Amino acid sequence: MPKTTYLRMGLIGVGVAFSAALTATPAFAAVPTPPAADVVVYEAGDTACAAAAASFTTLQDAAAVATDGTVIHVCPGVYTPATFSTNVTLLGAQHGVDGRDRTTDETTEESVIEGSTNALTFTGTGGGTIDGFTIRTTADGDNTAIAAFNNGAPINLVNNIVKINGYYGLNTNADGTHVTHNSFIGSGTGGGVGAVSVTNAGTPVDGLVVTENTFRSVGVGVNLIGLPGTVRGAEISDNVDTDSGTFAVLNGTDTATVSGNTITRSAYSENTSILLWGNNHGTALTGNTITGGGWDAIKLNDADAGSTSSGITISDNTIDGRRNGIRVLDTSVVDGLTIANNVITGSTANGIWLQGGTDITLTGNLASGTTPGDGNADCHDDTAAAIWTNNGGVTMIGATCDPALLAGDPDPADPEDPADPSDPADPSDPDDPSDPADPSDPADPSDPSDPSDPSDPSDPSDPADPSDPSDPADPSDLAGSGDDPADTSSPAGTGITSTELAETGVDSSILTGSAVATLAVIAGAYLLIRRRVAQN
Repeated sequence: MPKTTYLRMGLIGVGVAFSAALTATPAFAAVPTPPAADVVVYEAGDTACAAAAASFTTLQDAAAVATDGTVIHVCPGVYTPATFSTNVTLLGAQHGVDGRDRTTDETTEESVIEGSTNALTFTGTGGGTIDGFTIRTTADGDNTAIAAFNNGAPINLVNNIVKINGYYGLNTNADGTHVTHNSFIGSGTGGGVGAVSVTNAGTPVDGLVVTENTFRSVGVGVNLIGLPGTVRGAEISDNVDTDSGTFAVLNGTDTATVSGNTITRSAYSENTSILLWGNNHGTALTGNTITGGGWDAIKLNDADAGSTSSGITISDNTIDGRRNGIRVLDTSVVDGLTIANNVITGSTANGIWLQGGTDITLTGNLASGTTPGDGNADCHDDTAAAIWTNNGGVTMIGATCDPALLAGDPDPADPEDPADPSDPADPSDPDDPSDPADPSDPADPSDPSDPSDPSDPSDPSDPADPSDPSDPADPSDLAGSGDDPADTSSPAGTGITSTELAETGVDSSILTGSAVATLAVIAGAYLLIRRRVAQN
């Protein structure tokens, strides 16, 4: 056979193989081929995903051989619950893909772990990373999607969809737990004790971080219920909560922060958005946006006997359309509460309502648009002891608020505030007499209508303006108006030179009184004609 024929056949064979490789669709494209040393869990019959030396068809079989540091790849499919007692890494089919806005086919593209009680349980020193799963409970009641209440290794819950039909999404008391980029979905606002919970902590739990997650229709988003001072340094930030009962409950915390969260209710809910239940110390609630839904946006309630709180800061929150914006109940035993720079609008009962507490200071808050009614007010203080300073509000009960602050500067005592139009030292204030950029300022050198400006070249009314042709004090005025007594270059103020005057044949020595003005007109006309002729 000629060499060219072999060559053609070889090329055709390569082409066919290359074409087949391009058009072939991997069975589970979302799952990278696991390293040979890792463990793989796959559904029975799914031979395409069972490539590693250690492969199992159940999570529990993989848990039985796992040691600290084992990486377990879980292929798409639905799996029964498992319990781990070691520190492992669980990678689902969608690991590395943000769970908040993931739109995958759950039946073919997700690794699903489900159980009627607990879906995943960690015991002993168990813990680790859970990345890229859908985890769900299938029955209502006392069950948990991820139970890690064992004081074990930290839980790193990332990029998951957690569906809660029972009490808890993640229930943990492990130090250093991080929860980020997950979507928590509940069955309704009445169910669920906590999508993320630390409950009944007998020993301190440090460094919980819950950030950049979404919560939808859960009973409580983040529930921190511990003995006094046992939940320490928790950070709850930049989450989005929609149509849940309560976003956050804090009890027994120390130096916790709740910041930058967006909480929205589309329907009325008789739940508080952020509830400080008692025994909280050094807590900061700041920069949250709470909109709609009724009842209280932020509430302090030391309901338990012997419960006290201290060093609480509520600042820079934006609240709209709640029953009460910020409320301190008469059961609250709080010593040291700062409420500052919050903006509260459209409350149906009270903007800020103090019923209890001691050592409370309020500064720079703006409350407006509260629904009129008996006992309703923008600013409402039943304690008669709180200190109100520079707060804005129209309606008041027992409090001091200033309606004028609603339209201006919340801090009128700040002389350097560029946003305050009433601030006399404000460089951007058009009414500031010391503002060099203010055209209506009599001391403004750039003001064309400033009669006291000696250096304003464009001000025709300025008596000291050297370029003003009608300036009687201008020695360089050659307009011939005859009104400049200080013009030494023009005999008798005629506005023309002696040489030019001589050409008219007029004896300047006899010019007095009205003759000066008359001659000025004649000489001016003559000079104008002469100069135009000269130009032509």
